[in-house]
Amino acid sequence: MLFHQLDRYRDIGLLILRIGIGTLFVWHGSVKLSGGPENWKGLGEALNAMGVDFAPTFMGLVASLSEFGGGLLLILGLLTRPRPSSCSAPWSSEVDPIHWTKNGYC
Repeated sequence: MLFHQLDRYRDIGLLILRIGIGTLFVWHGSVKLSGGPENWKGLGEALNAMGVDFAPTFMGLVASLSEFGGGLLLILGLLTRPRPSSCSAPWSSEVDPIHWTKNGYC
C-alpha cells in the first residue's frame, strides 16, 4: 500500500539522482581536464595497474573526457544505458594498485 503511494514520486526521485550523480561526474571530469597534460599523464599511468600502458597522456585525456561528457549526458538523460560503463572506467583506475594486489584481485 505504501509503495503504491510512493510510486508517483519515482520520476522526480530518478531526476534528482540523475542530476546529482551527473553533476559529480562533470565536476570530477572538469578537475581532471583542467589539470592539463601533466595530470592526464598521471591518470594514464595509473591505468598501468590494469594493464593499459599505451600512450598515458592520451589515455588520461580520454578518461577525463569520458567522465565529463558522460556526466553531461546523464544530466540531460541521453544514452543513460551505455553511459555508466564509460564513466566508471576512469574511476576504476583510481583504485590503489596495492589494494588490488594485496586482496588478490590482480
